[in-house]
Amino acid sequence: MRGRAYLIILLSLMLPFAGFLAGCGGRQAIKEVTLQAGGMQEAFSLYYPVAFEASGRVPAYSISPGLSNVSGLTGTYLPADASSSLAQRGFIVIPGNEDRIADVYRNTSGAKFITVDAVLDACLTLNDYTMFSLENEILAEDLKDLVTSLLEALQGIYQGTQGTVREAALKDLGFVGVAARLLDLEAEIPDGISDAVDKEVSLISVHKGRAISPLFGSEKDYSIYSPEGYYLDEGDLERHFKAMTWLSQDFFSPHPGTSQAEVDRGRNSTRQALLLVAALHKAKLGEREALKIWDGIYQPAAFLKGVPNELNVYSYGTTAIEEFGVNLELSRFSDDSLIDSFIESVLELATISGLEDADSSAASFTLFAPKAQTDFRIFKQLVEPAVPERTMPRGLDIPAAYGSDRALDILDKLYKDTQYESYLNNIKSLRREPELNPLQTHSSVYSSVTKVLRVLLKPAPDGYPSFMRNASWQDKDVYSFLAGSTELKKSAPDFGLQTNPPAPGSASSAEKGYVEPRPEAFAVLAATVDTLRRGLSERGMAVEEVTDRLELLNTRLLSFKGIAEKELGNQPISAEEYQLISGFGDSLKYLTGFPVSSAESSLLRETGLIDDLYHDTINGEVLQAGLGKPNVYYVIVPVDGKLTLTIGGGFSYFESVKAEDQKLTDESWNESINSGQAPAQPAWCISFLK
Repeated sequence: MRGRAYLIILLSLMLPFAGFLAGCGGRQAIKEVTLQAGGMQEAFSLYYPVAFEASGRVPAYSISPGLSNVSGLTGTYLPADASSSLAQRGFIVIPGNEDRIADVYRNTSGAKFITVDAVLDACLTLNDYTMFSLENEILAEDLKDLVTSLLEALQGIYQGTQGTVREAALKDLGFVGVAARLLDLEAEIPDGISDAVDKEVSLISVHKGRAISPLFGSEKDYSIYSPEGYYLDEGDLERHFKAMTWLSQDFFSPHPGTSQAEVDRGRNSTRQALLLVAALHKAKLGEREALKIWDGIYQPAAFLKGVPNELNVYSYGTTAIEEFGVNLELSRFSDDSLIDSFIESVLELATISGLEDADSSAASFTLFAPKAQTDFRIFKQLVEPAVPERTMPRGLDIPAAYGSDRALDILDKLYKDTQYESYLNNIKSLRREPELNPLQTHSSVYSSVTKVLRVLLKPAPDGYPSFMRNASWQDKDVYSFLAGSTELKKSAPDFGLQTNPPAPGSASSAEKGYVEPRPEAFAVLAATVDTLRRGLSERGMAVEEVTDRLELLNTRLLSFKGIAEKELGNQPISAEEYQLISGFGDSLKYLTGFPVSSAESSLLRETGLIDDLYHDTINGEVLQAGLGKPNVYYVIVPVDGKLTLTIGGGFSYFESVKAEDQKLTDESWNESINSGQAPAQPAWCISFLK
């Protein structure tokens, strides 16, 4: 009896530790998850299109030799030999010396010409500052909370599952554990995966080129983890950037191929993705639901910096409810037939890069929205092995694939690229692909601005001003497309110093300017800015210095749309509208100037930006595109029945091929720009660029 009593006492003492031993530190094993049906708006905010009229009824006009019938020449500096070019084409573009487009407008006398470039500069800079503010004040801390709660839930799932499901949970712990380490959080990583986590963190920290992922076994480009701009703070924002980049990668493809090994890999990836979704639906941090924390990070990040992915937490959650029910027993994920049915269902939802006929093997679940890969996808179809012997693409390939006959003509006549076998056939195939589906066209700033840039590729029809209806202006539009695309993809924002809101100005008859008559471009940008403004307000993320500028920018965009419509319709422009044009420099200065600290200011780019467009692994070379000091536009336009010289500012664009070990960095590019040692601009620009 005495021995039995001791045994009872011993067992009673051990009982409290049983849960600890089974549940790892007292953690409750999770075997079932209740999925939350609906309840969240699967978009940052609703998009309301802005109507526009783009018909042209501008009377034909001609410019006299020597510009004798052109006003606005007095007191305006013109480069040598500019008069003949202006008389022939109606415009010229010259390299400028100012650091920002706003300074071109503020520091150059004469009537103003408002370019689409200049308005895009305002939109994209304000977009970048909005993201900076949200990350700095809200999102960086929310991501830490999300990762902490996900790890806790995944530990419970790992304890409560067996077999293939437990293996998937272990890999998910590694995936989220990498993010935790990058965020400098304490993370409990099981022994079976901790070494791979350490190796991933090491590769990300070094961020040098391509390597095999220790966790996922596939080759990945680790240079994408190299921080730029305000992320170079060696603190919370740099850690946030690396963690978000990691969590946005396409590691979870449901259908990577048709071989048995690829089918098995797709099933295992799908189990991992489903467990991540289940963990989001289960986890909490205090009273905060992890799913809502995720949504609060995903939506602004997707709209401002990425492209929403069809295979995401929303679609996987909805499909999981349809396939498995609301009360989800995690053990069912071990059934390959159920996983196969789920894969079939989610692939029906996939519209890869918005293209309905894309290869489903490219589809992948991502926890956060990835960056757009449209350029890379196009380049891949225009170089080896798709186009034999062509190992390096050109920037012109992108507008040519989007339908620009002018870009294709340059590629043919100047570079002879159309002589490569399969090149023309592949271009034609790319042109037949549909544009983004309507749901994605305005789902992010990237997709909206891409639509605006594609507007520039449309040749000006009859009834448009003469300066737009020649090959030189089409070249300029292709150039603006390439420069705008480079500006769009930048990750080193150009924030100026804060200025006061512009005061209402006055315009004399000599200062009556002109808006580049692209009303569709201004309409799309106005609707996008309005979507951003409302989305921030609806989600309680409005920041005063951002909100004020978004409201001003939206007002200016709508005004410029209306002015452009009047110009094309040959209707009178009001005095107030001319005042908006003449005061645009002050407006642009305010829209691109923000209250940044001296420490933050030192992290921002100075003048230029260099971007890697394509890596030729065959010859070890890289195609780079760069932005430099703004160009200055001189355009002769009809103002109140008189031909008038107007002046504006726009992007500059450079393109070069370098050996991988000699490629330019942002620092070396800025040095070359500021020292006047920038490379020559593309040869085809001679038609409009002095």
